[in-house]
Amino acid sequence: MAFTYTAYVNGVAGITISGVTRQYTSPPATINTADLPASYPRLPGGENETVTLTYGRGLHTAIVELCVVLEPVRQSSNSVNYTAALTMLDAIKTALTSNASTYGIDRWGIQIEIDRIGDVDYWQLVARVEGSGV
Repeated sequence: MAFTYTAYVNGVAGITISGVTRQYTSPPATINTADLPASYPRLPGGENETVTLTYGRGLHTAIVELCVVLEPVRQSSNSVNYTAALTMLDAIKTALTSNASTYGIDRWGIQIEIDRIGDVDYWQLVARVEGSGV
């Protein structure tokens, strides 16, 4: 099967992460707190290089940011948010590791950030997931 950006992004976005209540297929305009934690894909991108001397094509590389929204910034205490973030960090790692061969995932990095969805700031973990295929 040919590697496509659409299939890669949809595949990574569809990975089941333990503890995630709702999976969105694109960035949501708003989120109901009853649906948290929730995941969605963001900012897909890709690249390809010409193989030297033969002018053939190398592997296609795709990048998608898999976001897991934890909760509104001003909700709960720092220690509760910290513990929730660590627990979800492990759940994301487990999900990506167990699906790496299925989706051609080569590497990922995860960081916490605050992002506005609708008119609310949320804590979220963002996994920058890179994969490749032909």
